[in-house]
Amino acid sequence: MMKKIVRLLIVTSGTFAFLVNIIGGVSLAKETKSAEFNFNKYDFWVEKCRFLKNDKQYSEALIACEQAISLKPKKDNIQLWLARGDALLQLSQYREAVISYNWVLKQDKKNVPALVQKCSALLGLGNYEDALQSCDLALERKENKKNWENIKQVKNYWGNVPLAKVLYIKGSILRRQTEYEQATKYFDNALKQDNNFALAYAGKCGVLVDHKKYKEASQLCKAAVTKFENPQAKDELTDEQTDESVKKTINTADASDAIIWYETGRVKQKLNKQTEAFNNFNIAIQVNPRYSQALARKSEILNKRERYQEALDNCDRALKGDKKWSDTRGLAYVWYQRSAALLGLQKYEEALASSENAIAIEPTYAEAWNNKAVSLWNLGQYEAAEKAIEFVVDKESPIYIKANDSYAQAHANYGRILSSLKKDEKANEAYKGASVNTQSLHQKSLYIFWLNKAAVEMRLNKYKTALVSVNWSIMQKHSFAGFYNQAIILSKLGKYKEAIKSFDKANEFLPDNYLVLTGKAIALMNVGKLESYKNAQKTFQDALKTIDRALAINSSFQLAIENRQNLIKEMEKKVDRGVKVRNSTKN
Repeated sequence: MMKKIVRLLIVTSGTFAFLVNIIGGVSLAKETKSAEFNFNKYDFWVEKCRFLKNDKQYSEALIACEQAISLKPKKDNIQLWLARGDALLQLSQYREAVISYNWVLKQDKKNVPALVQKCSALLGLGNYEDALQSCDLALERKENKKNWENIKQVKNYWGNVPLAKVLYIKGSILRRQTEYEQATKYFDNALKQDNNFALAYAGKCGVLVDHKKYKEASQLCKAAVTKFENPQAKDELTDEQTDESVKKTINTADASDAIIWYETGRVKQKLNKQTEAFNNFNIAIQVNPRYSQALARKSEILNKRERYQEALDNCDRALKGDKKWSDTRGLAYVWYQRSAALLGLQKYEEALASSENAIAIEPTYAEAWNNKAVSLWNLGQYEAAEKAIEFVVDKESPIYIKANDSYAQAHANYGRILSSLKKDEKANEAYKGASVNTQSLHQKSLYIFWLNKAAVEMRLNKYKTALVSVNWSIMQKHSFAGFYNQAIILSKLGKYKEAIKSFDKANEFLPDNYLVLTGKAIALMNVGKLESYKNAQKTFQDALKTIDRALAINSSFQLAIENRQNLIKEMEKKVDRGVKVRNSTKN
């Protein structure tokens, strides 16, 4: 008997407090045996099923419920089948949950809890028409109070289903079907039944987010959170740092309540309150660890923060989660975020595969096509990258996006790909298109965009526009490439003194670079040409010292060798002119 008890404790450690008194009774009074504690006793497994389900230990509850059913399969086990279905529903095993509820409805076709929970399970499966039918049948029963009160099975059911919940679930189905006006009506009706029903506030909030009414949505989501009495954290919380008040909320919340924090996070994300959004998604995930949408949204924030490995981990969790999608592009969205994380990790083959998975699911997914092109470019497959990005930027393409709409990044990437293919005229046009809406470009790498644009303009001898571009780059971020290219452009425009200052700035980033030293020496030489003999002597000497430093670093650099020779000739010319001037003065 003790061996059986030990095995049970190992399997169901969550019920330790419940079993410890029983074990004590066995060890202290050996004469009390199986009459008091029989593992094949139906009532024991029924009680355990109820206890574990109420304690939200759904996997263990499922085992207990099924054990009880197996002991008396012919018994009218409506409560057990309902409990089994509810455990499966919480575990996102929607098909099995529907089977349980169908068994109940076969015994009692008017059973409201079974109809409501079946509706919820069908919603999880994306079977909206059947879900609506089940919810409507439940509403017929709920709204007929006389019949509702006469159903014994419902009265004995562990946790009666409120009318507000039925109305909320139907509203959620209508929202998935983009019937937003009708969905809002049902959320409002749910709130008339129960003004403290947080999920209904969250549902209305979600509809407003879908319509990009973020400020109004924020108020409703705030109300949803307030109804659940959860204080919001100001700083980013890790799983380990979650404060006690949030832990209390997580312990009292049901998996379906996670949508409250998910919708709140979505609003915060749209209002660019990324830390608050991150925390809300984290709470949603802790309430429901298999919440695919919340995991996907969290991965998006992590990608933007360049925490690519964490983003990848969350994408993989989302792919294995409950797979319930509504406001995102669903599975395609996760694969897109996964490709972004892999690009950040420089795993280009895997990034390409993920972006192609996203495209296979959603062929008009512009961002996924962009990531495919970026992956191919990084793999050196420039022609294939060009074809991929043209699905986004080609005016003849069904998914063509104008640069000034919101997605200039694709046009910027198109420019970079064309530049790699030496198609500078087309690249220049692509960059010009992207520059119309630089706010939508990745801000951390915006300086690189302007550098790339300037490089193409330099190759096309468009130095004035190149100078504008490189100046924008330097405004975004001081860099060696920015100051060096600025110096080259200024030299090409004949602004040699300004060029020398830019070469000096470049030298601060990369001291004793032979390219910088050679460029500066050439600029000094050109300044000296325009100076008087007296001033030119010092300038030429500085130029000679500078170019000799360049040759000391790279003695075979042909440009430096040629310009040293030119410098000597210019110095000799200046000396000759100086002698002539002195002689003419004497005469």
